[in-house]
Amino acid sequence: MNFVIPVYNLKKSSLLVHDIANTKSAFSNSGAVIKAEKDKVIFYAFNNDSFIAVYNETAEVVETGKVCVDANSLSSFTSAMHEPHQNKSDNPETDPVVISYDVSSKSLRMSTRTKYPTGEVIPQIRELPTTDPDLLPSLFIFGGENIIKIPSLILKEGLNKVLYAISTDTERPSLQGVLFRSDGKKLYITATSGRELIEYTRNLELPEFDHIVSHIYANKLARILDASEDVEFYFSNAKMNVKCGNVVLSGRLISNTFPDYKNILATHKESCVFNKLTLQDNVVNMRFGLDEKSARATFDISKGVLKINSDNKARVFNEGIRVMDYDGTLKFDCNGSFLFRAIDRIPGNKVKMLFSSSEAPIIFRPHEDEVELLDYDIVTLIVPMRGL
Repeated sequence: MNFVIPVYNLKKSSLLVHDIANTKSAFSNSGAVIKAEKDKVIFYAFNNDSFIAVYNETAEVVETGKVCVDANSLSSFTSAMHEPHQNKSDNPETDPVVISYDVSSKSLRMSTRTKYPTGEVIPQIRELPTTDPDLLPSLFIFGGENIIKIPSLILKEGLNKVLYAISTDTERPSLQGVLFRSDGKKLYITATSGRELIEYTRNLELPEFDHIVSHIYANKLARILDASEDVEFYFSNAKMNVKCGNVVLSGRLISNTFPDYKNILATHKESCVFNKLTLQDNVVNMRFGLDEKSARATFDISKGVLKINSDNKARVFNEGIRVMDYDGTLKFDCNGSFLFRAIDRIPGNKVKMLFSSSEAPIIFRPHEDEVELLDYDIVTLIVPMRGL
């Protein structure tokens, strides 16, 4: 195997395959496969749940072949290439890299052929996978009867808004993923840990679907999205297959049922409005601690004023915030960090809070006047804390 590839393409390819290859898996063994065909070079990696392939059609292939290398070694080598020269007037990232693999000696060599030589490197060679997972065939022949197209910018925006709320609880797999849903008129992207939730909504006419993808897949998907490209995807054989530019990503869907949060959103009738910046500044000033007790915030509304207090004695804020459109009383305890994130994700200048009681989940969303000016809608939810 022998081919020439620009440094930028090599760095991008090795970075994208690294995380998938480095996931514990019976298939990947931390290996990234490099395959040189007559008209392109493909970098791919897979684990039990996901598969990624990066196609490089600008590579100059001298001799075809395939090799599996250690993903960590490949990523470390390529990420460090040309770093000492990045301030020079010419762009060293366009330097071509010659990659050759000798089957008989099982040696892989990489070197630049310009005035900025990097020398030769031999990343750790691994055995080629003897059994490819069933993900593999669907990626090299991307396509389906019902391919859906979405502007990449919309998908990237939605994922970046919700990823923080994904659960780390391994005993609740449905919470360790992101829900992609369409009712035909709107796209919904939702994540929850069980104690906080965020839903991103966009007016978009799409076929109806309702699927959960893993957090690993969702994070990788957010990284491959390019604002200049439309995303093509389809659901097939319990997988979500996505193509963005020269990158194809496939991942298994999570079969568990996502929590039915829609009933909560529909039953909250009481509401009040705050100035977002004022509310956000007050929450930031609380300086919540990491343990449960010092992270607790008391949210107290009375006589048109909100006061936020903390069990963290290092800081107590009692000046009060004016409450709009509500003259009743409400008091609940919540996690201060969750509260900050819930408010921070709301766009615009006004935050609308919806509630039904001091023990029911609390909902935050943009004010109706500002939703009309936005291309999307955001709903965040936090669950009040109960006794320690």
